Amino acid sequence: MNKIAKLLILVLLACAAQPAGAYNAAITSSDSDSSDSAFFADLAAVARAAGSSARKNKMSPAKMQAYIDQQVQKYTKFNQFAKAELVDHSVGMVGKMGDPDGMLAQGKALVSADAASWKGYDYQASGWMLKKNADKALEAYQLALAKAPEMQKDWYRYMMAGCHRQKGDAAKALELYRTVLANDKNWMAVKGASLAAGLLLLENRRAAEGAELFDKGLLLASARERSMLLGQAGFCAKFKQLGAEPMGCDQSN
Repeated sequence: MNKIAKLLILVLLACAAQPAGAYNAAITSSDSDSSDSAFFADLAAVARAAGSSARKNKMSPAKMQAYIDQQVQKYTKFNQFAKAELVDHSVGMVGKMGDPDGMLAQGKALVSADAASWKGYDYQASGWMLKKNADKALEAYQLALAKAPEMQKDWYRYMMAGCHRQKGDAAKALELYRTVLANDKNWMAVKGASLAAGLLLLENRRAAEGAELFDKGLLLASARERSMLLGQAGFCAKFKQLGAEPMGCDQSN
């Protein structure tokens, strides 16, 4: 596996950890200002990305505003879903990130108690991912996808794409990333798929296509994520070498 492929997987895993990371930590904070801050920061990112897309598609001012409003409403709906369904689950998974066997055991217990437990299959898939067993992880993510609420399904498509990527099937991974982007339902999956697909295209020397998706991901990314992507990972330099530097790589913008 070449260097850029390894970096891609690191970014993929970083994105995968996000629902259980700082975002949900802010949502669950007892400090309502922290919760509001996380929500409004993400909301602003969604509006920026929508505005950028509208300008690229040369929408009229009225259509642009309608599109931005639509995307903001989608994010707000996802945020409500995340608070209701993902927070406790994500916090529990974070607590077991250093214990893949414990994660697998927790998943099996949840599925044993309820065969329709998508959260149980999520635990199992994540445990197998930590053990670097992409085949087993893929099987569990497929079961999670089948059982999960509609709002969560694209997250598992995104994670399945990561499994295919690790198995060396770039075409299948890209197909799933594009499905997530076309569905445009799960905000976290859209962000992750934009970044991962952009970098996968870069790895395959399709830099012009990749730069556009990478830019969308940068617009949705947190400050910490942008710092990683624009800093030591060196992705901007790799795009530039192929003559397709993303606009987001100019940090003066």
